[in-house]
Amino acid sequence: MNWYLAALKKYAEFSGRARRKEYWMFLLFNLIFSIVLALLDQLLGTVNKDIVGVFGGLYSLAVLLPGLALSVRRLHDVGKRGWWLLLALIPLIGGIWLFVLMVTDSQPGANQYGPNLKEDVVLSGKKKISDTQEKARIEPTSPISSSNAAPIDWTMDVADSGQASNDPLGHVAASVAVSNATAEQVFLVMQKVSDVAWGGFMNLYLTDRRLVVDKVMGTIAGAGLAAGVVGLMVASNVARQRGEQALALGRTPDEVLGAAAGNYAIDYSAVSRLVLKRKVMQLGYSQCKIESAQKNVTLAFKREYFDQVVDLMRQVLGDKVEVS
Repeated sequence: MNWYLAALKKYAEFSGRARRKEYWMFLLFNLIFSIVLALLDQLLGTVNKDIVGVFGGLYSLAVLLPGLALSVRRLHDVGKRGWWLLLALIPLIGGIWLFVLMVTDSQPGANQYGPNLKEDVVLSGKKKISDTQEKARIEPTSPISSSNAAPIDWTMDVADSGQASNDPLGHVAASVAVSNATAEQVFLVMQKVSDVAWGGFMNLYLTDRRLVVDKVMGTIAGAGLAAGVVGLMVASNVARQRGEQALALGRTPDEVLGAAAGNYAIDYSAVSRLVLKRKVMQLGYSQCKIESAQKNVTLAFKREYFDQVVDLMRQVLGDKVEVS
């Protein structure tokens, strides 16, 4: 039952992965509830001439979006894009092919959609033990001592006995100072930036060294197919909330890159051409086409940022920037 409820809570989550067990347990409970509601419709006489019961029909509509999102995440788990669901439209062969994908075990290790959830469960117990051992190693319960001398309490500068100390805290403070002196500077962060190729949402960081992409939600095209304009509005709102939550963490660009397997960066030194278009088909958006040795990508961002992005990119890329 927990697997079923978990899928309902992620009703519009089209990003990430879903284990085989999560998918099939949801289908099992979905089948049970559908049968119960069909019987209830028969008993209450709420079945119309098309053999569609009122309660069964309402339930089917309620689980349509969560079921679609779960199916997309299950395909992600085996390394496939959500568009593979369209195989169901191919008579007979498409359904069999899709069934095989749904019963396939998780792709080992992390893929472009996130970590392997099954491996995370297996390793969680080991991680707890490792953390405990590490804490015991770096936080000894006994004071510093030697066999021939009394314990010495160390302060920031000198020992209490008057001996000069080589306090390790001084080294920590020095290294922090050096790190801060060379810290990466973030010029601008834009929310609800989308990848024109796959349609997901992301936060885009423009720093003094690179562009950093923090993916917050996968494609919402499935939400549009399942629930029309309402589905798109719900998915868009979820993407906005996730973007705000990610920004609230106050992470550095390096921490953003380490947060998820799908996040990536493009160094300015690797960029050969960057084209900025103020007006595009997407209402209220501008586009940024990047050609680089690391990755070629076209991103859509809110038009209100266009002039600011042009100024920043010209500062760091010079004549590599084209504006239209």
